[in-house]
Amino acid sequence: MSLISILVAFLGLLASPPAPPTYRAVVIDAVTRNPLASVTVQEVTGGSTCVTNQAGLFNFPLTASGTLKLHLSSLGYAPADFARTATDVLDTLRLEPASAALPGVVVRPGRQVLLTPFTRQPHLGSSYYLIPSVQVAVHLAGLPEGQTGRINQLQLQLKPTAIRAGALRISLRALGPEGAAAGPVGSDLLPTPLEISTAQLATAPKGLLTLDLSSYNLDLPAAGVFVLVEGLGSEANQHYVSLSNPGNGHSPLLVTGADPKDPKTYQVTRLNDYPVLGAAETDDPARTWLLGSNGRGWRLYQPKDGKTRTKNSLVSLLVQAN
Repeated sequence: MSLISILVAFLGLLASPPAPPTYRAVVIDAVTRNPLASVTVQEVTGGSTCVTNQAGLFNFPLTASGTLKLHLSSLGYAPADFARTATDVLDTLRLEPASAALPGVVVRPGRQVLLTPFTRQPHLGSSYYLIPSVQVAVHLAGLPEGQTGRINQLQLQLKPTAIRAGALRISLRALGPEGAAAGPVGSDLLPTPLEISTAQLATAPKGLLTLDLSSYNLDLPAAGVFVLVEGLGSEANQHYVSLSNPGNGHSPLLVTGADPKDPKTYQVTRLNDYPVLGAAETDDPARTWLLGSNGRGWRLYQPKDGKTRTKNSLVSLLVQAN
């Protein structure tokens, strides 16, 4: 290679634009200072989303303006917004734990309060497949007596698997005249149910589906609310027909159809392709109701065969206390 060719190549390297700077940060619990894994981080301007790793770390390339606007959310923590600029130093972002609304706890006005069926942080365990004909309802108790609040956000913890089929219909219901013991039979609080497509479910970071409800301006009823989650087919008007188990370690096969009596409308899908709503077994009171295709109506899940631990679904509401 001639000296001139080498010089041209060298000048070309000098003219190459430098790699865009990268913003790096660790997300920690504002109280314990422990790093937080599986936090959803959204870059608001560009719409990109990522999730913190086990060490609480994430990174984003900086935008042309050199500024990032970030929205962070995680089950059990108040959402937070941050604006950050270029830096060579690892940044630290802190999330405040959302106050748990437990009996006897006084909630300070202006605090974000997390309503869940659990008194302690649950661990994902056995779960419910959300297929057509299956509905799950969870009663979330209201705030302590005399406290009021507005519903800001709903979160469902799905099993973090590859979702290739199914959809969800989600609604909020007030308690009926007979209270929580009658199940989810009260009036709807949302003007129309929320419908979540297969594509939306598939992109939920680590299975955590977060829905912003602040635009509905919903006041939390004093007696609490039922969160109702209904399994749907990937296409409209798909009804449950049957479920078969081929054995030999293969996924069971779900048959759905626009007309359950007309085999020409049938579709066959692997059960494992559908979303699974997370649940946890704890010593907390039973608050999860189930409705299936057996015609038995709503049933409150109760432990059987001498067991004492209940199984509640991983559903929560974030409420802004007034």
